[in-house]
Amino acid sequence: MSQKFKVYKSSAGSGKTYQLSKRYVLLALASPASGGDRNPDYYRHILALTFTKAAAEEMKLRILKFLKDLGELRSVKPEDLDSGTLELYGQIVNELKDEYPELNLSSSEIGNRAYLTWKRIVHHYSEFSVQTIDSFVNAVSRSF
Repeated sequence: MSQKFKVYKSSAGSGKTYQLSKRYVLLALASPASGGDRNPDYYRHILALTFTKAAAEEMKLRILKFLKDLGELRSVKPEDLDSGTLELYGQIVNELKDEYPELNLSSSEIGNRAYLTWKRIVHHYSEFSVQTIDSFVNAVSRSF
């Protein structure tokens, strides 16, 4: 796994939620192996923080949409995707190549990974950790 720490800083309306959602999906798709097999539950190890409840909800919806849309690659070719999903797929492929060159995932493997992650999140939604900074700090404080 890539150990790079990324910070996205920009003004309102500039696409931070899109970038953070895409980054979450990228991390989930590139998850490390668990006992030789890819771990579709890796999303449980990803924490996404944002400022407002509205932004957190928007991120959750986008992540689920991105995963579901990319899951279509299990049965269709990339060029058969709608234009928005095709653009997302292209960005994901490029970033996977840059950050995880050893993976070399086919489009159908990306589709399988996306679908399995989407399915796990939907069935274990309470373990899908996208929250506000305030709620995260409160949870940490309560644990002490």
